Amino acid sequence: MKKDRLPVILLEDFRFNDAIQVLAPVISKNNQQRFTYVLEKQREYLIQSSIKRVIRKCCFLFGTSLDEALRFSRMITKATNKLPIALGTSDQPYILIPTLSPDRPYTMWLAYNAILNCDVNSKVDCVVHLDNQIRPFFKTNVSTATLQTQITRAMFLKRNYRLLKDLIPEPISENHVVFIDSNNLKRLD
Repeated sequence: MKKDRLPVILLEDFRFNDAIQVLAPVISKNNQQRFTYVLEKQREYLIQSSIKRVIRKCCFLFGTSLDEALRFSRMITKATNKLPIALGTSDQPYILIPTLSPDRPYTMWLAYNAILNCDVNSKVDCVVHLDNQIRPFFKTNVSTATLQTQITRAMFLKRNYRLLKDLIPEPISENHVVFIDSNNLKRLD
């Protein structure tokens, strides 16, 4: 394999994992086919699918939809556009930050936990410093101000996502419940 060639996988073979740091849309030069570039902590590859389909699959793998993830984010952040999404458990949510509107085909998605810093005062194409061994710097398609707003929204989302754990009811002992059988059917009426 040449050094400048990235492995390509099909969307059905893609598995979301916590090493993912960047999901970015790309197209092939020769036939304009859409791909999604994936940068993980120690590897990079392409998915033979549009970024929107990849994000929808990520949401699906966590039992939600992109619309539901955005609705939850809107409720927490009170923002209306460019909403980050939280996936996973209430203990360790995995937050993806869109650089533009999630509906746009050229929106990049950055993992909130992977961002170490970003260039100051970039009017366009802010460079993000990542906790990454392959590409420690990644050029985005937004300004520093936009990226900082996104990071702030992600911070609120992560903090409030953890609060969901407090809403989960405490387990009930088997000694405190009555199993339904023919002797106590009337108790349900």
